[in-house]
Amino acid sequence: MSCNHNSTQCICKTLKEIAKAQSLTNEVHQIHCQNLNSPLEMGANFNTIPIMLICQSTCDFFIGSGVFESNEAFECFKTPVFRVSKVIEEHDDQCCVELELLQPHCETWSNPSYHDHDVCSFFSGKKVKKFIRTGICLRVDVSCFCGIECLPAVKAHHEKPVSPPPHKKVKIFQEEICGNFGPGTQTVWEAISVDNIQGTFQIFNSAQSTSSVEGFVEASKPIIFPTVPPGSTITRSTTFPTSFTINAPKGTNGKYCIILTKLIPVNPHHMGCE
Repeated sequence: MSCNHNSTQCICKTLKEIAKAQSLTNEVHQIHCQNLNSPLEMGANFNTIPIMLICQSTCDFFIGSGVFESNEAFECFKTPVFRVSKVIEEHDDQCCVELELLQPHCETWSNPSYHDHDVCSFFSGKKVKKFIRTGICLRVDVSCFCGIECLPAVKAHHEKPVSPPPHKKVKIFQEEICGNFGPGTQTVWEAISVDNIQGTFQIFNSAQSTSSVEGFVEASKPIIFPTVPPGSTITRSTTFPTSFTINAPKGTNGKYCIILTKLIPVNPHHMGCE
């Protein structure tokens, strides 16, 4: 996907039609991008056509940040969903747009957890029932975008944004564990906590071994290693591992290595502002 003169002109036109539709009535009936030229039907109690925009430079969805005052302090939230407030024409084929940030509202929490540039994390597995009109606006140059997605029309109310819950601060790091094994069935590693979110497991069977060895990893998705012939190495990865067992017949020996990706809680007093 790339941006050009035509894509910018197309987005400007769509934004103008959305702004016009929203200004004609406070009750916009199920309007989508494909039928913005259709007559408006009254009485459905909709006033907003939520939109999402795709950035020119990355082809990712644009995620806006909003800062607001809450309990005599400033808070911040992020959202990929906006309401067109007004379109400002600069030339016939170029425009700027003022976007109001819409905050997703869940059944249990009104600001879903997210990962930057992953728009699905705002919705996946979460029951987003409505959007809050926050009153926080951004003015952007439409030439920065090459795509637009319209959501079904909704009734969005003006409400103060909701502060995000305190995050459990964690640090991600990797730990490597290696060792030797000999004949017998042996559990060479067991988790002592639940902070291992991913593990990579490797078995090297010595070239001097007289037969193959086997391995098994207990995890959220257990791993059964294929037989590892003498002089061979096999590597497998999984999530939330809890133990690693190697079955080495008589006359075999070798080496194993484990790389664990861990989440470790960090004392918030050492993380800057509280």
